[in-house]
Amino acid sequence: MTVETERASDGHVTFRLGPVERWVVGLGAAALVAGGYRIYATFSDRMDAQSKAQQDTVTQLAVMNSQLAVMNTQLADVPGLSMRITKLETNQAELIRRVGRLEDGGSTKAKGWTR
Repeated sequence: MTVETERASDGHVTFRLGPVERWVVGLGAAALVAGGYRIYATFSDRMDAQSKAQQDTVTQLAVMNSQLAVMNTQLADVPGLSMRITKLETNQAELIRRVGRLEDGGSTKAKGWTR
């Protein structure tokens, strides 16, 4: 187990490792590579899960938008329906009034014509 250091002519320090130190450095490098791969795999799995969840959300939003479009189409005619109902009620009241005039002085009232 030896580590030798030498100073080169340009001022840099170089060192040499013995056989045991080489194994220790090799195992340390292998552990770093394995740890880096593990981190990459975990990150990749999380990104895939997030992508799937985002795609599911997009699908749900598309379904909701189509349902809202159908509801919007169905509700678009509500003001027109209200006006038609008002017109029918007015016509019904007019008919009841006419029937009442026809029976003016009669003992029977218009049956079944109620508002």
